[in-house]
Amino acid sequence: MAEVKRMGYCVDGEWKQSTSGKYISITDSSTGEVMAEVPSCTVEECEEAITSAQRAFESWSQLSMAKRVQYMFCLLYTSDAADE
Repeated sequence: MAEVKRMGYCVDGEWKQSTSGKYISITDSSTGEVMAEVPSCTVEECEEAITSAQRAFESWSQLSMAKRVQYMFCLLYTSDAADE
């Protein structure tokens, strides 16, 4: 069994660690295996993330669909490379 990766949360492009100390297990639905743990963020951390997302939405929504897809594939490849 592989080591379970403990994730943070992202605000304004920066990964942070929650101060809650609580985590939620993310499981593979086909096996039940725990793949990662994500933070159960505090109310303040959630509000910070929501505010960040609202700020980002204006510029993100102005991008063409093709450009958004390009960014999403870049994110996918970057995260896959980090897992290896």
